[in-house]
Amino acid sequence: MTGSCFTSRGGKLEKKTIKVSRKKGATLGVEVTPDTGKGDLVLVQSISDGAVLEHNSNLPADSSERVMVGDAIAKVDGSAKGLTDALSRTSEKTVEIEIRRSSLPSFLKWMRSSAKPGPIETVLTAPGFKRWSKLTSQLGTVGLASWLLSGYGPASLPVWYFGFSAAVGYKLVRCCHDEHVQAKVPHCYRPVEDELPEVLQKARDASVSFAQKLASQWRSLAEEVMASYTGANDKKKDKKKRKKDKSEI
Repeated sequence: MTGSCFTSRGGKLEKKTIKVSRKKGATLGVEVTPDTGKGDLVLVQSISDGAVLEHNSNLPADSSERVMVGDAIAKVDGSAKGLTDALSRTSEKTVEIEIRRSSLPSFLKWMRSSAKPGPIETVLTAPGFKRWSKLTSQLGTVGLASWLLSGYGPASLPVWYFGFSAAVGYKLVRCCHDEHVQAKVPHCYRPVEDELPEVLQKARDASVSFAQKLASQWRSLAEEVMASYTGANDKKKDKKKRKKDKSEI
């Protein structure tokens, strides 16, 4: 197993260009700080009264066309030079702002201090971690319902129910060695990609198949024992019959 499944493809930044209409004499209203980790980018720290706030207010709250705190601005009107000055201008025009956007949830954008994703951001935005979180949440819901019906104390909830849910989620997401790879071929590591209902269905099918195989083996064993017992009885009967025939002679 390896932790790479929880970091692979994490930290990717979405490249996007947003057009904001600025009235004459108005500013964009974007407060930025120079990025410390990657080139000449600047990070959006806050948005106050101005063209960007008006632009955002005309869009749905979940619109990707909004300029957000935590966005990294790479270019203004196609230029990457003098970004702070370009953002402070007040001429009337439609401003094209090219941004780099993290896939972090909006309530976690505060943790960004650089356009370059840090270790925590890389993990939190990795598909493997997101899948683990989803599976753990689904299994934890079942675990909570089971705990409510069990009558056990609260101490068992984090360890036996949520802990077990997290462990099963990790088992499904972790990179597993592929034992079916042919000899002299590099082994690949891949997680289970099926959704939870499909995993449960496969587990059920495998359990049923194992039970049927086990029953078949026990049936064969029972038949062999019965055949052996019947054969032994037949031999005894034949032996007694031969003795009887000899005595009559």
